[in-house]
Amino acid sequence: MTAVEHDWSRTHAVIVAVEQYRGSDSWTLDGPVNDALGMRAWLTGLGVPPENIRLLASPTEENKAAVKAVDPGHRPADGATIRQVFMEELRSLDGDWLWIYWAGHGVQAPGAAGACCIRRRGTGTCGVSTR
Repeated sequence: MTAVEHDWSRTHAVIVAVEQYRGSDSWTLDGPVNDALGMRAWLTGLGVPPENIRLLASPTEENKAAVKAVDPGHRPADGATIRQVFMEELRSLDGDWLWIYWAGHGVQAPGAAGACCIRRRGTGTCGVSTR
């Protein structure tokens, strides 16, 4: 197998870390922020510019300082922000690769085992699929 040359400066990423959930403290997790920050460090270590990484995080109180230290401009991992990033912001990217990393309980499309389908506006087709 031949290694593929890649200009990592043309790579973008969306990293989502969900530790706090609305509705119940029983859903709270301690760990997704650490995993997400590890992924961010790995990507920047490969040469992905930090400004090409969108970090969306809803950390526990204990982990807020860690997120802020690494990315003071991170945004919340709430439904409105996630929709804005995936449905609007990603359209304007000029790049070759897009990494999506989700740390937390996750999401699942109805009737799909382990898949998250993001519909492309106006096409009726999935833009993301695990099949």
